[in-house]
Amino acid sequence: MNPERAFRKEVGETNWAELLTLGRPLRFRPRAELIRQGGYDDFLFVVTEGRIKVLHRDEDGEQLLMAVRGPGDLVGELAKTGSAPRSATVFAVDPCCALRVGSAEFDHFISRHGLTDKVLEYSYGKLRESVANRTRLAHARPGARIARLLADTLDLAGPRLADSRRLPFTQQELATDLGLSRSKVAAVIAELRSAGVLDGGPQLRVADPARLRERANRSGHDPDDL
Repeated sequence: MNPERAFRKEVGETNWAELLTLGRPLRFRPRAELIRQGGYDDFLFVVTEGRIKVLHRDEDGEQLLMAVRGPGDLVGELAKTGSAPRSATVFAVDPCCALRVGSAEFDHFISRHGLTDKVLEYSYGKLRESVANRTRLAHARPGARIARLLADTLDLAGPRLADSRRLPFTQQELATDLGLSRSKVAAVIAELRSAGVLDGGPQLRVADPARLRERANRSGHDPDDL
């Protein structure tokens, strides 16, 4: 999600501050599950700290990364009534804080402030981004796919992170989330480190954000892109 189009930006600071009074704040460790695909729930989460990832498992059991979200976003608002199963599973990427808001409280809030159209615009915007992201990843080479995920995650780093350039993924997680082999991910990461895009060392840390974004925006047809 583009940070400039997060729900906080859509509704303004006054409405956002009131929304934060409606929920119960919860803290999640990295890799903790916030929402499970197939569940029937009557709540949504308002993300205030940290980043989350949204994963969908298809009928063949293949796991697909749909999006990465960050502070100022909502998650789970489309299925908040409990009348339809959750379409994706949501995990914390960083130590994450999110407010759990009940369906009825959220509905009263948006009705009271005339925000129904804003919520629909925001939610459908996320769906469009997810579809565009999946299409782009399906046609890009592995190097561009990995760079896109890393760049999107970097762009959503909030000011409270101790090291905003550190990307809290293991290589196995990148492989699983993007449907790649572990060996292919290792080769791409090694090349990004060799090129000075990523720092060396056991953790993933961005050395050159501008070059990472340039890699992410490649068409994926560059023969030099792994």
